[in-house]
Amino acid sequence: MNLTMKTETKTVLVSGFGSIGQRHVRILREMGQKVHVFSRRKLQEEEYSQNLESALIDVHSEYFVIANETSEHHSALKPVLSYKIPKIMVEKPLFSTSLENLPENSQSQVRVAYNLRFHPLLQHLCSEIKEQIVLLVQIYVGQFLPDWRPQQDYRKSYFVSRTQGGGVLSDLRPG
Repeated sequence: MNLTMKTETKTVLVSGFGSIGQRHVRILREMGQKVHVFSRRKLQEEEYSQNLESALIDVHSEYFVIANETSEHHSALKPVLSYKIPKIMVEKPLFSTSLENLPENSQSQVRVAYNLRFHPLLQHLCSEIKEQIVLLVQIYVGQFLPDWRPQQDYRKSYFVSRTQGGGVLSDLRPG
């Protein structure tokens, strides 16, 4: 992927270093951003921390990506909001718990990532109906779970476990 667009260099803190966290780190670095990773696992990364509070204090990020386990999105977002980081992106699904107990913060923009909205078929559909009066659109998405992440046993993944914040329907539905 060639990401040659002009962007201002920002300091980004990425929480989580699973497959999607690693992808965020790679793409952000390709874009010339300064990236620091928070993960409780010991990593080979030069810029990483195993303690979220320490990372929030030390890194002074302008952008924060929550890409850890879905069941931990809420607990990661809570301290991040306290630090008033300007832009926060949470991987989908956001979380299944209430928005209660999150600190009020009018200085941060929180967005939820949902990359399937950029799928060429959905983009084509949107362009075709742009000038139409639309009453209802129903789109069904499916996934054969053993093919989703073939390197791991799907029966042990978060996306088949509600207690881990997963649920394939939460991951595949529009944000």
